Amino acid sequence: MKNKKTTLKHLFWRFRFASLLALALPLFGASQTAVAAPSSVALAQDGKARFAITLVDPAGDLFGLTNSPPLQGLAGASAADLKEYLGKLSGAEFEMISAKAYPGGKKPGIFVGLDKDLGFDGIDKVQQQYGLRTTADGQLIITGADARGISHGIYALLHSLGCRWYYPNDLWAVVPPPARSLSVAFEEIGGPDFYIQRRIWVGHGLHLATTSGDFPAWCRRNGMAQPFDVAIAHSWIGLDPANDFTNHPEWFALVNGERKTSKPCYSHPGVIERAKQTALNHFRNNPQSMMISVSAPDGLGFCSCDLCKKVAKVDEPYEAQGVLFGRQPDGTEVSIASETIFNMANEVAKAVAPEFPDKLIGIMAYSGYAHPPSFKLEPNIYLEVTAGYRRTPLTLPEQMTELGLKASALGVYEYYDVEQWSWDKPGSARASQLDSLQAAARFYYRNNVRSVSGEMSNNFAPNGIG
Repeated sequence: MKNKKTTLKHLFWRFRFASLLALALPLFGASQTAVAAPSSVALAQDGKARFAITLVDPAGDLFGLTNSPPLQGLAGASAADLKEYLGKLSGAEFEMISAKAYPGGKKPGIFVGLDKDLGFDGIDKVQQQYGLRTTADGQLIITGADARGISHGIYALLHSLGCRWYYPNDLWAVVPPPARSLSVAFEEIGGPDFYIQRRIWVGHGLHLATTSGDFPAWCRRNGMAQPFDVAIAHSWIGLDPANDFTNHPEWFALVNGERKTSKPCYSHPGVIERAKQTALNHFRNNPQSMMISVSAPDGLGFCSCDLCKKVAKVDEPYEAQGVLFGRQPDGTEVSIASETIFNMANEVAKAVAPEFPDKLIGIMAYSGYAHPPSFKLEPNIYLEVTAGYRRTPLTLPEQMTELGLKASALGVYEYYDVEQWSWDKPGSARASQLDSLQAAARFYYRNNVRSVSGEMSNNFAPNGIG
């Protein structure tokens, strides 16, 4: 629960939008934790700003355009919105200045920056958390572990004051009339529930420069600012079939009694070691990358060697849906491909975690390895479920429920509206079915889904607030 206070004048606006928010923001909403009783700080009185907005930026690049991708300009654009919308909410003109260092806890003001620079503990970078705090000395602190967290904190503040951006373009921004006197009270750490990814991408309708510019701003203002760089792709995990097969044919799949370059043999120690080193070198050489994929090359041709059967704890495999299944001694039905590739992924994840605790190992649940493994996955594994090509006897809800018990973070791909499916008929697309969207979001979250990527078109009008 949030524990915060705004001026009474804003209560009307928050009540007015409450029913809409319950429908509009279930998928991208944030979790908040109140950690202490907050102090109230007046930001504006009688139409005049009491403080400047101070951007604490020791390195001089956090709020400019010199941030490394994918965060380039994010904190600066969010801070500009903070200045603009605090002005609209109060009728006051807020100055924005930069400082190399936080002046400490006694100087009143609005301070925006990284948690390490503002002395704000408890922020989780992986979960893109933000911190909001008001102090008895008259400070409002807005912070995060990186630009994402700062952006989420800014919009959590503005959202609490009644600002809404239902559709792209400032014409559709909803802002309460100026209160002239504006006070806030926070002691809060929060972050997106779907922290790995909350991505909506538009396949049709962003052809004009204005619309293509409005959409990223809409995403940022609605908590979809620069999600993780999700890396889910078919991979050889560092193997080179053209060269490695000559020297190490045992590293490759045994298919119908013959070693082939269709897949690696995921049980072989040499393959697992190569995968570990590939992941470690990737993060060492690409510090901005948040994830590496260890998913299998596409297609069938999974290994059926004795070592794979041993790792899967299967003595008598049988073919089902084009891949090998079997029963373990306790009767659990398993896919040999799933048991071996997810075991390899676990080993890579365990090797990466000590040196890179905030990085993730990405893998799909797909094709021959769509069936859930018999064991839990490491907490730094991100598992993305595909809705098709599922070689498992489980239904999709059964599969997701079971995978949710095995993985800390799942991802799903949604279709909210495709132009050629709905032809912009009002109410015909998934995006307009609010009850369904809510039910899906809650089902996903209960089953450890922490990433939602959805396709739509630039057709807000026929879909409404969905």
